[in-house]
Amino acid sequence: MIAFILVSALAAQSLRERAKREGGSATTTMGFEFDVVGIPELLSQSDLVLYGRVVDVKPHLSPDESYVITDYEIAPLRAMKQTRLVTTARPGQTTQILVSRPGGVLIEGGYRLSTSGLRIRSQRRLNLAGRRSYS
Repeated sequence: MIAFILVSALAAQSLRERAKREGGSATTTMGFEFDVVGIPELLSQSDLVLYGRVVDVKPHLSPDESYVITDYEIAPLRAMKQTRLVTTARPGQTTQILVSRPGGVLIEGGYRLSTSGLRIRSQRRLNLAGRRSYS
């Protein structure tokens, strides 16, 4: 899947610095555009498809501090497809999965830093939970 990311002109600036200048809060808006594929094609192109539980959510700033990234730690409950073998110390033991996505809210030192605006330019999209939703 190919994705194009469009970031506002203000995104080149540090969100921390903007929040200091703008009264304690700064937001970056990002737009994403990519091709929509059907579920069978998406599944065939995926290395890992699983049913799991989100056990931790950690927002943080990007390396250049221009937008917020949110890391989701997922405890796999059942793998439906796995093309790469993962070894563990004990049979049946699972490994946590980390999924990072642009966007989220970070409260840091009294400042509110956020990135929003996930836009998928298509008629149909899949959200993170895997349910279909329509734009």
